Amino acid sequence: MTGAARQVIEVTGWESSQSASISRLLRVLLLILSIVLASPAIADPSFSLDQTTANLPVNGDAGEFTFGLSATGLDPAAKNELVVSDFGPTGPTVIIIPSRISASGANALWKISGKVTGFAASEAQARHLTLTLDGKPLSSLAYTIKNTAPGDFTWTVSGLSDKRLSNIDDDLKFVVQIGNVPAHNVRLVQTDLIGTDNLTPLPTTFDLCRAEHPDDCSLTTLAAGTSYALLLRAKDKTNASAGQYSGTILLVADEKPLGEPMPIHVVVSSTCARWFGFILICIGVALAIAINPFARALVARDDALRPAFVLRERVIDWETRLAEVRKEAGDPKLKCATDLLKDLKTKLSATELKRNRLVPRAFAAFYSPTPSPAAAATYQALLTTAANQLGSLAVVVETGIRPALVIENAATFPDLVADAIDGPGGLDEILKKPDVAPGDALDKAIADRLAKLRSDLAEEAKNNAGLAVVDAPTLDPMREPTVRELDFQVAALNVIGWLFFSIGSILLGSLVLLILNPAFGSLQDYVICLLWGFGVPTAGTQVTSLGQGSIASSLGVKLVG
Repeated sequence: MTGAARQVIEVTGWESSQSASISRLLRVLLLILSIVLASPAIADPSFSLDQTTANLPVNGDAGEFTFGLSATGLDPAAKNELVVSDFGPTGPTVIIIPSRISASGANALWKISGKVTGFAASEAQARHLTLTLDGKPLSSLAYTIKNTAPGDFTWTVSGLSDKRLSNIDDDLKFVVQIGNVPAHNVRLVQTDLIGTDNLTPLPTTFDLCRAEHPDDCSLTTLAAGTSYALLLRAKDKTNASAGQYSGTILLVADEKPLGEPMPIHVVVSSTCARWFGFILICIGVALAIAINPFARALVARDDALRPAFVLRERVIDWETRLAEVRKEAGDPKLKCATDLLKDLKTKLSATELKRNRLVPRAFAAFYSPTPSPAAAATYQALLTTAANQLGSLAVVVETGIRPALVIENAATFPDLVADAIDGPGGLDEILKKPDVAPGDALDKAIADRLAKLRSDLAEEAKNNAGLAVVDAPTLDPMREPTVRELDFQVAALNVIGWLFFSIGSILLGSLVLLILNPAFGSLQDYVICLLWGFGVPTAGTQVTSLGQGSIASSLGVKLVG
């Protein structure tokens, strides 16, 4: 290969290598550029001045001014150290000193104090404030310095709004910017702050003080071209009742006699009141823990006693009815029936049931409403036996003893009737069996005894044919209420219950919604009044669950009249 050919090959290879390197470099640059463009830009915080004019004394070559500088969008985690410097035409010397007044999250407020020297007479000069935050330069803010003749009196009050809710123990801070004319004899004209709940005035007034010196409340004159950080401080906080109070306070000066309205919304409370509320909560919880088990146990015990009391009331009723039967039948002994009623009356008493632990105790610290299976079975057996015995007594009296009194010749031979009732194997002895219950066996036993009595009476009448016949006594039927009467009684009770629930609900709703609400009349008030009545059916339906039959049926006991 010749030297020229070798040189051409080397040059060509070098150019190819350079092209590949440049191509790789371009790809890397494009990748970096795409990453930078895709990354979200971190926005700088926003700064604004409360006013843009610094008014110096008329034709004066020196003076001071104060601005309020607010910032939003700050990084709460950063130091947010602000450096402010003046930039503008040569000639005057302007010294700027920033001081942070307050900071909350991403927002902050600085007081900008400026001192001017060497300013020409009767001049207005546009200048800029350059801002540097944590060493990072930011955009500048334009403002004007002038010492020309002032115009009308102006001021701007900021920092208090209708949406600001403050505690009366805190100082209410705000800012006043004075225009070209100073304010003299600055003072507060106060009206009552009215409670939103109790509609009573707040028994205290406020002092006007400097924010830099909170104890200095002798401020009367505000210089022109100056911003003042002021505060309102309550004089007497001890006599104020707890609640939320709202109203308006006027900031008045001789130059503005009508004043500047400042909305005030304060809440009154105290640490003592909160501790007292906490103690009441603890007492309420303790009472609930103490009362709830007792109430639950008492309700469970009463529910368990009700079926027994229903049967016991029927035992008492049968004692009265049995006395009437004795009177009709010539005063038979009816010892078994009497002993049965006496025994049931004792077994169904609350004292006996509690002694045998068949019902829950009146108090249990950790009460379970579910009884033990053994106690529940014993109690149910007792109630079932008592119901069967009462039913058997009713059957024996109504289908056995009372019909025996009107059998033919029964009045003529009363000794036979008395023997059929009280004698050995008589109707009364049927009730001596502990497992007696209404049914076919009981009906057959009664029928057999009545048949024997008829046979004995007929035989005795045959043997004493000449004996005068005595008419059988006429028995007054024991009137029982009809089903219609019972239905009417239940319906009447339901109507009375509904009536009481309705009247109570109307009276309570009128008190809570109308009388105790002096601002009644909003749409919300009308809706609440409408919905108030829907609670009555929930309470009224409880009337129908007060019957004794539902209690007995829940235990599987059939109550026979």
